[in-house]
Amino acid sequence: MFYQRHRGCGLAHTPLRTTSERKSWRGWRTGLRFVALMTTTLILGCAGDRLHIPRPNDPLAPPPPAPSLGPSSVDLPVAISLDRLAETIIAGFPAELAQEQSWLDLPGKPGTQYQYRLWRGAPVLRMTADRLEVSFSDMRYRLRVRAVEPGGTLEGSCGYADEPRRLRLTASIRVDWAKDGTIRSQTSISPAKFETPCQLAPLPLDVTPLLKSSFDAALPALAQKLDAALRERSLSQRRLAGLWQRLQQPVELEKNLWLAWSPTSLAVAAFSAREENTIGTSLSIVLQPEATAGAKPAASARPMPPVRVEPADESACHLAVPITVPYAFLDAAMGKRMVGMQFDAGPLGAVKVVSVHLYGSGDRVILQVGVAGGIDGFVYAIGKPVYNAADQTLSMDGLDLTLDTKNVLANAANALAHDQIVAQLASSTRIDLSQRNRTFRDNLQRAFNRELAPGIRMQGSDVVFAPTGVYPVAGGLQIQVLVNAKLRLSVQ
Repeated sequence: MFYQRHRGCGLAHTPLRTTSERKSWRGWRTGLRFVALMTTTLILGCAGDRLHIPRPNDPLAPPPPAPSLGPSSVDLPVAISLDRLAETIIAGFPAELAQEQSWLDLPGKPGTQYQYRLWRGAPVLRMTADRLEVSFSDMRYRLRVRAVEPGGTLEGSCGYADEPRRLRLTASIRVDWAKDGTIRSQTSISPAKFETPCQLAPLPLDVTPLLKSSFDAALPALAQKLDAALRERSLSQRRLAGLWQRLQQPVELEKNLWLAWSPTSLAVAAFSAREENTIGTSLSIVLQPEATAGAKPAASARPMPPVRVEPADESACHLAVPITVPYAFLDAAMGKRMVGMQFDAGPLGAVKVVSVHLYGSGDRVILQVGVAGGIDGFVYAIGKPVYNAADQTLSMDGLDLTLDTKNVLANAANALAHDQIVAQLASSTRIDLSQRNRTFRDNLQRAFNRELAPGIRMQGSDVVFAPTGVYPVAGGLQIQVLVNAKLRLSVQ
């Protein structure tokens, strides 16, 4: 028997007629087998059939746990402007105190009355060790006294007809943290120093000792008033609580990429002297950061824990960030890259990509590529996602066609189709992340340099961004990244 070509796509079947014809057929038989194999796809196409590659039916294995990235922490040195503390102190100590509309009885002196006016002057603040030293070095006062005696009323004054008298007042304020994250203080005021005496002209009477005794007796109440003013301001601002709440809000690093800080614990350092005109402390925050591609994740709702006071640890910022990229997000991203692409599938001819879908099995990823042309249906490939730190690329290690895909291609063509398809897919799925990494680092640096709450600004520098690996997880891929930076907070 031999095959003789007739019209159409098929080969007609006719009997051999002579011995010579039979010998000729034996010579061509081997070549015809190869030609038949190479033309199988054309025969199937002319018959109206599709080359059907079944979906891999092996049970999908759950992904193994991704390696632990270790703890993440942010150690923030904090510089608090003394100008704002000065404003609070000023609010607790009026600029002027006066009683000149009526006469007051002078304690311990029956029949003696007085009037006065006191100017506070601007306070000067300086941090020494763990105490805030406040000096009122420009205080001035004037005093008028009258005494009713049997011989008549005697009256004298200082600072009215001449320059007001001067006195100096100093306070030491110990500031620390309350457990609710507010600032509390304990103020002590040193005895007043009257730098110029109060001689009640024209009376030969120096009332400076009497003034000092009365003034010093009023200082404890003034100290309590200053502490109350500092406490009230801290309670009204609750800046640490505001910072804690802000850190629970996801930050959009770029479109469809969100970073959730997820703080878990908080420690603070005791206040101390730092830079000029500032009081220093530091915050140590333990985080569970995670970056997610896609829709904005919900904010965490962890209440602020009681504040712990611990020695300062300014070892900078160390973040271990898992970036979870859902398969749906990867499908869309790879679809933009691959859909519409055409490549040569060897003897099967030109193949056009019409869809891309990823899903996981164990520590590997299965790539389902919808194609049309030389193959009309789906091609399935499997590989292990890897990140190459040297050239900053994401690729599929050991990418190969699934067993079912190999078998169908082997029956339809030959090994050349397999090699061509694997080469094209490997090239198409290798992604250069160098520019992406730079963009992520720059966006992260911008996130580090921003206002966290009214009057609180975070500043970041020396940001180092280093992806370390990529792993399949439930629903997508996890890219693990280490971030180191230097951070500081300034509080106005």
